[in-house]
Parts: sequence; structure tokens; C-alpha cells
Amino acid sequence: MEDKVRGAKIYIEALQDALRFLPKEDPDVPTTLRPGTNLYRVREILKGRNSPMHITDLLKAIGKPADNVNRAALSGSISAYVRKGQIFTRPEPNTFGLVDFTAKAPQNAPPPNFGVDDDDANSSRVPVATGTYSAELTDDDVPF
Repeated sequence: MEDKVRGAKIYIEALQDALRFLPKEDPDVPTTLRPGTNLYRVREILKGRNSPMHITDLLKAIGKPADNVNRAALSGSISAYVRKGQIFTRPEPNTFGLVDFTAKAPQNAPPPNFGVDDDDANSSRVPVATGTYSAELTDDDVPF
């Protein structure tokens, strides 16, 4: 009987050694959260709202006081997933959303004609620091 126990222990050690060679996480496998946990509740709240929320609003929504201890704990837990690029995102400081929201997020770059009046878009006039426009500049008119 002792030989069987010893053989089983050796087999278990061999399996544990083999597990060390496997990648820790497969990026193609979706990460799941355990139902009933704070993170699961936060994800469900964000899904229902369909937009990012500030950490204090998230704490209120899950029924926790918005004190420093709870803010740090929940932010830290969510941030672990943010760093891995899984489930949660941080679009702004202390504001968390879901990875699913990234397709709906606004672009950070302004539109191509941002700040140009429609009348002046095709004009060769150059804006001056005072907010007025000077006439067309030539190489001789460049002040530097």
C-alpha cells in the first residue's frame, strides 16, 4: 500500500512540474468572474449602464460605503484586470468601463477641419495671433 501512495505522490509531482511549463493564461480564453463577487456585480452594473462609471458611483451601486479602504480595494481589484487588458478598462482616472465599450468610445483625435471656419477652409489666408487673418503670405513676408 505504501508503494502505491509513494507512486501516486511521484505522479502528482510530475503533473505539477508539467503545469509549470504551460502558459499561465491563454489570451483566447475569456476570463470569467465568480457570480456574487464585487467584481461580478460591478461588471453587471457597467453592462446595464452601458458606459464607464467613477469608482465612488460603482461602490454606491454595489452597496458599499465610498471610503478610502473600499475605494482602494475595489480599484486595485479592477486595475489588475485593466493591466491584463481583460474585462475592464480605465478610460479616465478612477473611472472604469468594460472592454466591450472600446468599440463605442469616441476618438481622441479632433476631426480634420477642427478649428477652421467653413469660409476659410479653402482660403490661403493665414491666421495671426490676434485672431484676425492676414493677407496671403509670400516667402518675403515670413517674419523669421
